[in-house]
Amino acid sequence: NGETMDVYSGRLARWPTERVVIKVLRDDKDAGRLNNEWNTLTQLLQSRARGADHFARLLPQPVMNGVVTGPQLHGRHVSLYRHERGVRYHLGQFAKVYAGGIPPRASIWVWRRLLETLYFAHVSGFVHGAVLPEHILIQEGEHGVRLCGWGLSGLKDSPLPAHLPLHDAFYGQEVKTGMPCLTQIDIRMSARCMVQALGGDVATAALPDSVPSRLAETLTKYATLPLKRSSEVSAWTIRQELEDIAAAIYGAPAFLPLKMPQQVN
Repeated sequence: NGETMDVYSGRLARWPTERVVIKVLRDDKDAGRLNNEWNTLTQLLQSRARGADHFARLLPQPVMNGVVTGPQLHGRHVSLYRHERGVRYHLGQFAKVYAGGIPPRASIWVWRRLLETLYFAHVSGFVHGAVLPEHILIQEGEHGVRLCGWGLSGLKDSPLPAHLPLHDAFYGQEVKTGMPCLTQIDIRMSARCMVQALGGDVATAALPDSVPSRLAETLTKYATLPLKRSSEVSAWTIRQELEDIAAAIYGAPAFLPLKMPQQVN
């Protein structure tokens, strides 16, 4: 469940049916976040940015948004999204059960997949605004990542709708509600998520010795990225940088899906 809504799985009452994720708003005062997520995702699915046909498939797929009129959940504001096969756990849960952090080699493909989605959002004119471990969903048995939690997204350079003080370690102290939506916010938060997933300290960007030095240096660099407009750093250039790092450290690519122990809560 999220901070402002409860999340369920279900099936559409129609034929042919399909599995869906149901997000139910707890308090109407937060309807802006639910609607903002819906509007951002529907606009991203209409993006004409390069690679849109591929990247749009990696986003949550909207099905329905509105107020329930039926007997169950009557009057509640809900959004429905298509259920993605194998997507059950978020990165924070993996970090919790991997005591020393997830395998560094696997962290590279996780971060690269995340950066691909951020790149698409950025070139389409949007900033996610809340790249947190619980919003990074891992597709079990695959090299798949899905980024959810778009309720605080905004157009680039528009005022940041809000930030979550509970997660200041991931945002950084200088991120405030109303500051410009900068792509660097997403990039820096993505790096800090990976620092945590590897067993590091989010506040200092320090990483354990189990992380190869070249990867650790890259993570620290972007986890402490200054929040200023720059054409030199983008989600895509970092993705390409990681490809070179992986080749230098580990050689040829390998299939290394993350596996979740069954006892996870």
